[in-house]
Amino acid sequence: MATLEGAKRAHGTRVPTAEAYEPHLSLAYGVDDAMAREWIREEADAYFREEGLSRGIVVSAISLWETDVEDDSCASWRRVATRELRDAKV
Repeated sequence: MATLEGAKRAHGTRVPTAEAYEPHLSLAYGVDDAMAREWIREEADAYFREEGLSRGIVVSAISLWETDVEDDSCASWRRVATRELRDAKV
């Protein structure tokens, strides 16, 4: 939520409500089936284990997008802002 508030201040972005804000990193964007999402999560976990990788990621930039959840094509999505970061491990 602090990121939301910072983004609104920095970019003058209006977000209708805090409930509308859902920061996420999706490996299966648009996959509604819970069993399919679980399978994808398990496959990703197995890959990280097999490759000896940590589950953390290094973030080099963050983008704020205005999205229409009814637009499955993502054609109407608009990047509002992008900020480069100093390799912040998440």
